[in-house]
Amino acid sequence: MHFDVVIIGQTSATKSLVSGLTEKGKKVALISLPDGSDILYERLIHYLYGSKEESIQDFESIRAEKITALPEFDSQKGVLLVNGQSWHAKDFVLGMGAIPFIPNSFASQKLPFETPQSLLMKRKFPSSAVILGGGPIGVSLAHVLIDKRCETTLVCQSNRLLPKIEPELAQFLNEKLQEKGCRIVFNTEQPPKSEVLILATGMRGHTQGFGLEKQGVYLNEKKKVVVNDQMQTSNSRIWALGPLTHYPPNLAFEAHQAIMIANNVTSPFFSQMRLENEPFPKIYPTHPRLATLGLREDEAKQKFGNVKTSVHAIEGGMIKLVARKRSGQIVGVHICAPTASEMILFFNLAMRSGLTIFDLLDRHHFPSPSYAQAIYQCLTRWLETD
Repeated sequence: MHFDVVIIGQTSATKSLVSGLTEKGKKVALISLPDGSDILYERLIHYLYGSKEESIQDFESIRAEKITALPEFDSQKGVLLVNGQSWHAKDFVLGMGAIPFIPNSFASQKLPFETPQSLLMKRKFPSSAVILGGGPIGVSLAHVLIDKRCETTLVCQSNRLLPKIEPELAQFLNEKLQEKGCRIVFNTEQPPKSEVLILATGMRGHTQGFGLEKQGVYLNEKKKVVVNDQMQTSNSRIWALGPLTHYPPNLAFEAHQAIMIANNVTSPFFSQMRLENEPFPKIYPTHPRLATLGLREDEAKQKFGNVKTSVHAIEGGMIKLVARKRSGQIVGVHICAPTASEMILFFNLAMRSGLTIFDLLDRHHFPSPSYAQAIYQCLTRWLETD
């Protein structure tokens, strides 16, 4: 069978990609994986956010060849083996998503455990659970279980919660969890007993078993596909998007990548879209929401040396601002608050526009009462900090 584009993986982003390609007259095939692993990450994020899954059940309406199979690339370029047949295409798009990372100690010992995805798909919650992993997924899942009246213990294998998040915000979320009744244990080799052990030890790109090495697709040390700023892999005929790439996973970012690929596959070189070399906001489904942009304090000091920070308490949370001391250039913003998702957009636009803290304070555009007033107070706090 011959197609213009073959897409592997059924997600909201790949559905958008199919629509964009078929509108431009391309013959497209969409392959969904039989075990549903391509949609696992998206379903987990929707559940943790408490939002409705969009577009997943609406695939019947798209105009493309649809099939459920476990495909594998042939050693011949431009050939994909699907249910014993050879599918030929000019371009291929990888959208297989991400699957749970299972540490070797658990995989080899065959210990009974659940992953966040497998637990949430059952829709039946245990009376007690131990979550192994103190990252954003583990913290978010702990909130969900506690709300379901599950006795929850969160086991962190480092000396604090959320080791990649600013310590002030991590401590704030630690206290919030403990207030809700979650037990938090640090640096332990033996997790306490419970009805269910849940591994929230991270996600990895779903890249194994598809024969990517036969096509010369380069994977990094985390087994994620490395792409350029046009979302093209080391094989110019294969594109990739979403959490299986080396970019941080983000559903909104994945939707933008789908738009880029639809354009780049169908456009000449002078009309290619490229990712901007700008920091992209990261939003985590914690309670309250956690949003980060740019560098942490330790990263900023290592890169720039002379930086100044301020931590400002706001209603329901806090903001940490990291900026260069002399110029006032904002290099990092970290927010934990119910309105974090909206507040981070202000700082994202300011950083993209090159506005410094002095510029922002010079323009009195902070309506009150609103969360913008909290931003103004945070900027003023930075200015007053020695």
